[in-house]
Amino acid sequence: MKKVCIFVFALLFLKVGNVSASTYYTNSNGVNFTKEQYDFISKLYYDGYQNLMTEADLDKMITLELFDKEITSTTVNDGLVSKQGLRSTSVYYGKRTLTISSVCTSECLVSLMAKWDVIPTIQSWDVIGFRTSSGLVVNSVNMASVVGAGYSATYYTYDAQISSNGFGYSVKLGNAGNMKV
Repeated sequence: MKKVCIFVFALLFLKVGNVSASTYYTNSNGVNFTKEQYDFISKLYYDGYQNLMTEADLDKMITLELFDKEITSTTVNDGLVSKQGLRSTSVYYGKRTLTISSVCTSECLVSLMAKWDVIPTIQSWDVIGFRTSSGLVVNSVNMASVVGAGYSATYYTYDAQISSNGFGYSVKLGNAGNMKV
């Protein structure tokens, strides 16, 4: 009888322990996000990026223990640098905002994003990438995505130019509003 009671108590404890990590959002790939994970990813990338993520992408972030870390930033405006951190830059060029963000533990996760406020005038190829003066770059995400109203394209590692100190993608822009690379 004691063993049965201990077993039932253990099951109840495990059930109660899982309540705090309840699912807030599930994407079309079947990936479950807690509210904290969802909000963190919205801040690091953008709200909606969760729809593109795979279980491996989320697992990498969990393994690196990134979700309780601060996303640092440096903003460049008219040639002046406001240092709030040294790992992120956001620059506004007319109708497009370019952002580089990162969050670090033993490794850093770097996010690059270009966002158009209007439909791009020229729907051609654009380049997005970064280079570092120190540190080894390992492209573990293995993709770049272009999304907009009614437009979507994905580029993988074989589409990228990768070196030990940086990487970049050439991506096709579409005739779409709310375009994000």
